[in-house]
Amino acid sequence: MITAERIRSDMSEFNTYLNDGIPPSSVCSVSISAIKAAINPAKDKLLVFLCLIKGEKAFFKNLKRAQPKYRKIGLILIKK
Repeated sequence: MITAERIRSDMSEFNTYLNDGIPPSSVCSVSISAIKAAINPAKDKLLVFLCLIKGEKAFFKNLKRAQPKYRKIGLILIKK
């Protein structure tokens, strides 16, 4: 688990909290399945995704439906 303490104690050149600019190389690599999913996205209408710290995930068709869940966890959605 990534914690504030772990971030503060990470002295690597990849820690962008301590080092200005971009990391010296890629932070991670994209999987083949992620590339395939980006090329051929699912044919559903889910537009809003919410992932909580305890592993709970929620999908919504629009912001109006997501709003009660966001309020429950103390987040506020701002429309532009």
